[in-house]
Formats: sequence, C-alpha cells, structure tokens
Amino acid sequence: MSGLGARVRIGARAVICPHVSVAEDTVIGDDVLLCAGVRVGRRVRLGDRVILQPGAAIGGDGFSFVTPEKSAVETVRESLGDRQDTRNTAWTRIHSLGGVE
Repeated sequence: MSGLGARVRIGARAVICPHVSVAEDTVIGDDVLLCAGVRVGRRVRLGDRVILQPGAAIGGDGFSFVTPEKSAVETVRESLGDRQDTRNTAWTRIHSLGGVE
C-alpha cells in the first residue's frame, strides 16, 4: 500500500513499491524506481531514472539550526583543543521552507 499526496505527478514507467509515501506537489520523472519504505517530502522534484533505495527519505526537515554566538566546538577548533570555555551552546531554529530538486 502506498500513499500519494494531492497534485503528485508521476512520469512514464515509474515504479512505486509498497509502503512508499509521496507528499503533495511532488513531481516524479520517467523510469523512476521508489523502493519499499521510501518517503518523499512535499514539493520534491525527482528527475528521470532516479532510484531511491529502501527506506530512503528525501525532502524531510533537515538539521536546520544555527548558534547565534560562536559555539564551544568552534572555540576548541580555534584554540587547537584547549577546552577552557565549555559553556552550553544555544541553538536557534532555521525553518526549512524550500523543496528538493
């Protein structure tokens, strides 16, 4: 059983295996193979002849965070390993608004 979102376009000869989900507004090219368990996020554009292996996830929310100040990791790197400043680092979220092509 596969789940396809609204307005998904699927190219000629594309194969979608069981337990695949494709979110809304995604375009799948010709001769694409989406193996079992693949997850494709919204607004993704897959070209022709793409193969996504079992369990692959494309277009999900990534590690979209940044430190407003210099992080402890950057300080250690600059000081060649001196770990005197090991303060906790605050992370600020960056929203992932685009798609994957």
